[in-house]
Amino acid sequence: MIVTKFMSTIIDQDATYVAAIKNSIGSKQFRNLFADVDGKRMDLTENGRLACAFYVSWILFHFGYLKDPHVTVDGTVKDLRANGWVDTEDPKEGDVLVWEPTMDHDPEQPHQHIGFYLGNGRAASNSSKLGEIFEHDSTFEGKRRLISILSRPAQTQSR
Repeated sequence: MIVTKFMSTIIDQDATYVAAIKNSIGSKQFRNLFADVDGKRMDLTENGRLACAFYVSWILFHFGYLKDPHVTVDGTVKDLRANGWVDTEDPKEGDVLVWEPTMDHDPEQPHQHIGFYLGNGRAASNSSKLGEIFEHDSTFEGKRRLISILSRPAQTQSR
């Protein structure tokens, strides 16, 4: 557990991190990420259609688990591994789930997906159809296989 001293109060970062994930369900806050690309303003997440990595990485970045937010699953996973996250077979609340790619978004290119484990076989991730964070079965009712479960490194030091 990471604890942060705030005035005379000790903040439980791990519990706050898991609460932030659970409280994000239903949020449209991660729907848009604008950037200047070749002089044109572009929404890199396409109004929430491609926002899963932005959602996951922004939460992780906010809590100091990543160096930077990302817009790709590959970039997010690479940063997680560089920051000590490890594969596990036994997911815990707040672990990161990566699903097998599908051709649902573009018949020419496989689409990856990433989200958070909530416990009891449930997950939170971005819905590309709704453009918001939603809760669902961690295997999408058996329709999508998990290819990686990443667990945060053991934290024992205080800040």
